[in-house]
Amino acid sequence: MSLSKQLLILISCIFFIVFSVSFILSMNNIKSYLEIESEIHVQNTATSLGLSLSPHMADDKDPILRTMMNAIFDGGYYKEMRLVDVDGNDLVVLENSNEVEGVPDWLPELMPMEVSTAVSEISSGWSISGTLYITTNPGYAYLSLYQQGKSTLQYS
Repeated sequence: MSLSKQLLILISCIFFIVFSVSFILSMNNIKSYLEIESEIHVQNTATSLGLSLSPHMADDKDPILRTMMNAIFDGGYYKEMRLVDVDGNDLVVLENSNEVEGVPDWLPELMPMEVSTAVSEISSGWSISGTLYITTNPGYAYLSLYQQGKSTLQYS
């Protein structure tokens, strides 16, 4: 084998290794960013929704509780929303098991993401009247991660 072919193979291998390491680090950084963004988003939602529900917690049968929660939940960004009274009884439970289309099955297995759950205590006057639990739907983060990975590979 000639020296030029050996150098070409060596340079190609070095380029492939550097590209692979760079791509893996980039994907892990994007994943970490999406997990942190998701955690902050779900906590902000829990806090603002908890404040909005506070005046209506006097009557746990008030339909406004479910209506306000449905308005936020229907966007699809949340896997579960649960409103619990002080005794631990579920007042409103909303669940979304739909997966986001466009994400291959191997991605969640290859790069598992932590699902964030935010908790917000709701008070009426000076006493706690309930607790709101909101869990993120990781499907949108996986979709963003997959699209970013595809575009990185295409441009490379």
